[in-house]
Amino acid sequence: MNDNIGTYSFLPWLRQGIANNIKTQDFDNNVKVRASVNVALTLKGEGIGGPETETISRNVALYGPGDIIGIETKAIIKTEPRNWITNFEPNYIPSIEFYDEDFPWRYTPAAPNEQLGRLRPWIMLVVLEEGKEFTDGKNIANKPLPSIDIADARNVFPPPDQLWAWAHVHINEYIVKLESDIENNDLNSVLPRFSEVLSRNPDLAYSRIVCPRKLAANTPYHAFLIPVFESGRLAGLGLEIPSDTAATKSSWDSGQTEFPYYHRWYFRTGTVGDFEYLVRLLETKPVDSRVGRRNMDVQDPGSNISGITDESLGGILKLGGALKVPFATLKKEEQADVLKYDKWAEPYPHKFQKDLASFINLADDYVDKNKTIQIANAKAGIKIKDDAGNLIDDPDPVITPPLYGRWHAMVQRLLHERDGSFVSSAKNWIHELNLDPRWRVAAGFGTKVVQDKQEEYMDAAWGQVGAILEANRKIRLAQFAKETSWVLYNKHITPIKEKNMEKALVFTAPVQKRVLAQGATVYHQVNTSRVSSAMVSAPMRRIVRPRSRLMRQLAVKGEIRPENLINLINTEKVYSAPPKMVPITVTTLDRLSADIGPDKDGDSVLEKNQHPKAVDELPNSPDFKISGMREGFINRLIIEHTLSCPFSASILEKESIRRINTIMRPLISQNKEFLIVRRQSDLKRHSEIPMGLCSPADRQALYQRRGNLMYNSW
Repeated sequence: MNDNIGTYSFLPWLRQGIANNIKTQDFDNNVKVRASVNVALTLKGEGIGGPETETISRNVALYGPGDIIGIETKAIIKTEPRNWITNFEPNYIPSIEFYDEDFPWRYTPAAPNEQLGRLRPWIMLVVLEEGKEFTDGKNIANKPLPSIDIADARNVFPPPDQLWAWAHVHINEYIVKLESDIENNDLNSVLPRFSEVLSRNPDLAYSRIVCPRKLAANTPYHAFLIPVFESGRLAGLGLEIPSDTAATKSSWDSGQTEFPYYHRWYFRTGTVGDFEYLVRLLETKPVDSRVGRRNMDVQDPGSNISGITDESLGGILKLGGALKVPFATLKKEEQADVLKYDKWAEPYPHKFQKDLASFINLADDYVDKNKTIQIANAKAGIKIKDDAGNLIDDPDPVITPPLYGRWHAMVQRLLHERDGSFVSSAKNWIHELNLDPRWRVAAGFGTKVVQDKQEEYMDAAWGQVGAILEANRKIRLAQFAKETSWVLYNKHITPIKEKNMEKALVFTAPVQKRVLAQGATVYHQVNTSRVSSAMVSAPMRRIVRPRSRLMRQLAVKGEIRPENLINLINTEKVYSAPPKMVPITVTTLDRLSADIGPDKDGDSVLEKNQHPKAVDELPNSPDFKISGMREGFINRLIIEHTLSCPFSASILEKESIRRINTIMRPLISQNKEFLIVRRQSDLKRHSEIPMGLCSPADRQALYQRRGNLMYNSW
């Protein structure tokens, strides 16, 4: 059970998104139809003369009330009261709640007043009496929303400058920085805690709009959610919004009589019986100061204990109850009387308390081996008489009263230790509980309750015995299973482990997912090591068993044997699969670098040398040109011949160039230029042919010769 008291937090308004960039204030008639925000876009580019920057700024209009012609009913999570409630308390306030925390202010075309913490919502809740204050709209043609007609809206609706007070955000947690603070105006401390609440549970916050109207008893009402601003009213009625309409103009400023509504429900108030009515029926009456206190006679407690016979107390103490008159409301003489009985034991300890402590301590004195029962009784002042009234030396112990709370306080004696010295704390709670007769009486009442209901309590205890016995049986079975497992482990697993650890690892494979070692399961450690889980699997055990067909055919001898196969794999002496090797026919960067040779800068093709600086160090090509805007662009295809490659020693000879020219000839009519060149050191001749963009078929023809050609294109 959670004993924490529910706490709530409230925000006067909330808005998120681009609407937070609105700068114009409410009731600013210079803003027309919609609010807008300034958006600036900065463009950066690299021109011929260097980097260039240009900023473009535009005012962007935002969606506002004039763009809303309906509200999805799923956005509304609650109405108070519910639709068609006929006994709503007239002193309660009608309200409507939305799931989105910012919904009432989402389309308000104005910035909030940050100094006062106010922002007018774009919708409001009005409650109108049925048959008197409104009539339903008749002409609904071409109207997006239903409407009502109100003859005198100014006297029915709340003032426009007070609408901010009737909407708020409700949070079902405390988000103020300090719990001792009732309010906090520091948004920097509130909003992070509010965001944390929403991220943990979005259902803990919602928005609410209330209607401040005072309701009459036994009266029918209709509640309407209507637009606050004139642009929203015109849009809901399907009318054109004039371009000179102020964005923050209220919908009833100019005597308007027709109003659309987004949501509507009906309810009726009750007559009597609400909470306020019941409270007003209560009447205060003076209470006698003696209420909650009963006289208790303490003159003769018995058991050889001295009574409380102080003359000022009159032989009584006041036994208090659970319901008493508050001390602060008593008169001075009544307060003095209460204090007289509350401080009856001063100076502490009272003679009664000393005798009572000695009597309670008898239970501990009886177990003291240095004292006999007669000595303990005599020291405690216990006098035992026979039937004739004569004192006798009875060797039997007497029944002592209980020491309440002894196990909680871990004490066995009161006031005095066995050697007669005072205890370290003689005025703590356990002494007050046991040495004040008022508290012992209350404890005795509790004991009497247990005695009166002991049969019921015993039945309940025996009813729990079955579950206790079953739990104990399961515990014993678990203990037996644990000891049995140890016996089986020592008998079967330990010898295998001592003789061959690899065989033990294979033998225990089925349970390795349940065995922890070094913070992880054995299965996980095997699976992530060089030895995969397949080596200890059941199929592998069948394959490498000594009498399997494979092992008989292999006739394994020497260092590699089935029983040490896991260790050999773990030490990388045996591989479960052959190491990956690059085929000889595949050209790699290392092989290409070796073929080119250091005298021709072959190291430049290695991956470690592929970096921006290496590109800057490359020699400039006379065929590379940076062209300006609208200048002709020349596509070039460079086919290079590498004489150092053994498979390309005779490419680009006369026959090869003739074939390429044959491929390119159909493209001559496009008036573009092809250039097929070779390095001066590798090619004795080069051929220029008219060039166009290669078609897929031509490109495929070149790809078929990639064993002889290396090409690069710009």
